[in-house]
Amino acid sequence: MKTVESDYNLFIPYDNEHDIVFNTFSGAIGLFDKELVQRFNEGRLSEKETSTLLEKGILIQSSYSEIEKINKDRIEGIKTSKDYHFRIWTTSGCNARCFYCFERGIEIKTMDSATAERVVEFIEERISDDSQLHIEWFGGEPLCNMGVIDEISEKLIKICEEKNIKYHASMISNGSLVDENVAYKISKKWKIESIQITFDGYRELYNTVKNYVNSYYNFDKVIQGIEYLMKYGIHISIRMNYTTDNYASLLELVDFLHERFAAYKNIFYYAYPVWDSIDENAEGAFKSKTRADKHILEIFDKLIHYKMSPAKQLFRLRYRKYQCASCCEKSYTILPDGKLTKCSESYLESIGDIWNGVERHDLEKLWTSIEIDQKCKECIYLPICQGGCRSAKFTAMPQCFAYKEIVPDMVKWYVNYLKGEKVQFTRDYTE
Repeated sequence: MKTVESDYNLFIPYDNEHDIVFNTFSGAIGLFDKELVQRFNEGRLSEKETSTLLEKGILIQSSYSEIEKINKDRIEGIKTSKDYHFRIWTTSGCNARCFYCFERGIEIKTMDSATAERVVEFIEERISDDSQLHIEWFGGEPLCNMGVIDEISEKLIKICEEKNIKYHASMISNGSLVDENVAYKISKKWKIESIQITFDGYRELYNTVKNYVNSYYNFDKVIQGIEYLMKYGIHISIRMNYTTDNYASLLELVDFLHERFAAYKNIFYYAYPVWDSIDENAEGAFKSKTRADKHILEIFDKLIHYKMSPAKQLFRLRYRKYQCASCCEKSYTILPDGKLTKCSESYLESIGDIWNGVERHDLEKLWTSIEIDQKCKECIYLPICQGGCRSAKFTAMPQCFAYKEIVPDMVKWYVNYLKGEKVQFTRDYTE
């Protein structure tokens, strides 16, 4: 049996005696001593070593095509999935005014009851028995228009029960409008299983960046809202928007969240880079516009130290069949006025509306095509990126995934974790 090296092996210097090998397709990570690296490069491996590396995907059979498998998986994910995804904007209005928001400056539109009724019909016409329906409530701030959430949720839940369709709902919110009554509705009436709440730093910086229209809405109000959500067992995802300017404040935030919510286990924390999608030179704009840097690993360190997040989930470098749900044929974003897009961030690129269906099939195919750019096909990060964000074709967003420039540092960080070694903390978190 003839073997060849995988096209997706990344060798990273680790210490004086070892290199790390990370396969972006199989996800295999291992430490190679320098002598093994040399024999690997020269094709002088033992039978046992060859067998092990074949199992891990670091070596492959010469007859096996990794790119064909990746393309096949992409077709399966985009074209044949039984899952239906609908992201529903209840409103484009929001009580926060984050300077980096891609919706900044757009006309405020709010979904009315007639449009909500047609949303239900539009979704019912497309879903099929024995499938899954995923609803994601979005905005603006979706809780600024709770009436349509009431109306749409009640009807869709009933339809799914009648058709034996699994119903899943989530929400992306700033959390400022959550009180006990709203938390009850989220859990019991709207059947929302999870909610993502975003923080841009600890108290002072958070309040500055969010810049709420009313000081009543602030950091402490959001924290109280999270406690109400906990009471009703909602899965909470805390997204910390990361920049080179705010990472120190995020470290303080982690300290606070650990102290406040350590007893609640149904919560996940992560940090992700954010950029100003309008004007990178605007006053107060984040300096880190497109990429993560090593400082984000300090946040990961602290989250692991406090046992707030599993390292495997923070280590985001894993194979995916497609870039995101927006690329799938059975996925749509519905705007407050009933227009259809494939993704919220490309809201200006309408492909139709809920009354007439998809009219711009050419535009839709830009999203659902299995073809990717030639440079992406040749990139070692293809399995974990899948051609990058499709919205980049229409917006100022970067196409390559945010962690690209620090992949070696992330892999080293994860290897240290797997070895049980303390990562090199910038600060002593035990103080």
